[in-house]
Amino acid sequence: MLTHLVNMCLYIVCCTPSTQGLGSDWPYTAICCCRYESIIATLCENLDTLDEPEAKASMIWIIGEYAERIDNADELLEQFLETFPEETSLVQLQLVTATVKLFLKKPTERPQQMIQLVLTYATQETDNPDLRDRAYVYW
Repeated sequence: MLTHLVNMCLYIVCCTPSTQGLGSDWPYTAICCCRYESIIATLCENLDTLDEPEAKASMIWIIGEYAERIDNADELLEQFLETFPEETSLVQLQLVTATVKLFLKKPTERPQQMIQLVLTYATQETDNPDLRDRAYVYW
């Protein structure tokens, strides 16, 4: 039963063209419904299958929200940071927030470098005022 639920969650995150019908709190709902931390690991193993901005934003939210439970959360977020300038504003906003959460939950050197990078991108290399304002608030 759990395997089926995890696969269903993976399908929703990875394959559904639009996750807007699920609501903005969908990742939280999926994790709470499953109530098993193992689903986080399973979802994180499938990051390469994400191609929709909503799915990427949902996974970034999960990584930021559960950073203290994901051993390689910094590596996972770093994968998304490599394409930050090309991502949609939805993904960029989520990356800024998740990187700040990661730093607050794991205040080590690597997350500190990541936060400097993402805030620099968001404040100096974007025309999106929402993204820039959020980055300035966190800075």
